[in-house]
Amino acid sequence: MAIGAALLDVGGSVRREVVTAELSLWYDSTCVAPRRRSKPCDGRGFDFGLHPIFTPRWSTEREVEYGPQVGFASLDALAPPKWVVWDVTDLAADWLSGGLQNNGVLVKLVDGEEDFAVTGPLFPSSRSANTATRPKLTVWYVP
Repeated sequence: MAIGAALLDVGGSVRREVVTAELSLWYDSTCVAPRRRSKPCDGRGFDFGLHPIFTPRWSTEREVEYGPQVGFASLDALAPPKWVVWDVTDLAADWLSGGLQNNGVLVKLVDGEEDFAVTGPLFPSSRSANTATRPKLTVWYVP
């Protein structure tokens, strides 16, 4: 089960050396439910993999091609609302250097936790009414 995908802007027109980059998604104990709805999470913990997306127009495709896992994050059981953070330094550097096309990232439960009947967190999108909980990509560059 894919939890979400996002296209991230790393300011590709300027060539800079990336020191550190982090993707942050807000967790508020809301999980995915059938029929594009949401429900409270059941209190279990989650492990997430982060994958680069290879499909250029993934938002209009039924199947999305994605690469190997490049990041990992987890939430403990009964975790309170908080930011879930992935280190995406190498990925951001690859995007900026042109070594990898920036088609965004896919966040999904890691293999072994993924199941048709299992839901995962529903992270707020970049269109969330609450701007404070929208996804964040923070990139630190060499001055």
